[in-house]
Amino acid sequence: MDKSLVVFDFDHTILNDNADTSVFNLISNKDMARKLWDQYEEGKWTEFMNKVMTFLFESQISYDEIKNELVSLPLVPGMTDVLEYLGKNPAYDCIILSDANSLFIKTILEAKGLMWTVNEVITNPAEVESSGKVVIQPCHVHSHSTCPSNMCKGTLLSQLKQKKGDNYYKKVCYVGDGSNDLCPCLQLSSNDFAFPRIGYKLEKRLQCIMSSEKGKIHAQIVKWESGSHILNVIRTL
Repeated sequence: MDKSLVVFDFDHTILNDNADTSVFNLISNKDMARKLWDQYEEGKWTEFMNKVMTFLFESQISYDEIKNELVSLPLVPGMTDVLEYLGKNPAYDCIILSDANSLFIKTILEAKGLMWTVNEVITNPAEVESSGKVVIQPCHVHSHSTCPSNMCKGTLLSQLKQKKGDNYYKKVCYVGDGSNDLCPCLQLSSNDFAFPRIGYKLEKRLQCIMSSEKGKIHAQIVKWESGSHILNVIRTL
């Protein structure tokens, strides 16, 4: 059977929010929350989130409270239909490639009853230690200077395809929204599809490249606002 690969970012792509930043809702002291935000360094998101998790732990905010916040977050409209369609269709492999973390993604997908639809989650490993503190590890080491230090999605997508074999997938569809989704989109072929969410950074980055260096983009571009737009295209593949 010919197989296609559908790769999703998570925050603002499957989830209609940002799982990591949602935990700031648990910090009642907004001055402290702002001071915590001031500690963020560009490209070092995992290090920053560990500082956030340490602050929550020291503030006696339990993972049960974090979990309750996470499971309350909504999915993008229509995304449940997309995931269930892919999960039921053996012609597709469905992968999440995200700079969130494994604990948050699993917690949300299990709460929504959607964990079964995903073949693999590639992200930053995370766990709740015996003390109750959440600890997040960087996903991998890479040498691509334009990507965050803990994750190059382009490298990870390339490794995934190589592991399966160059001709295993007849098509690759990449669905995302953020700047760190650009790298994997640039390696897609003319047979593949890039799905940038309308109004988000990935769409703007792709538009900029297409207007100045059109030859760098080989994939077919499909802009989307809801899961129904994505599903309508995937059904035609």
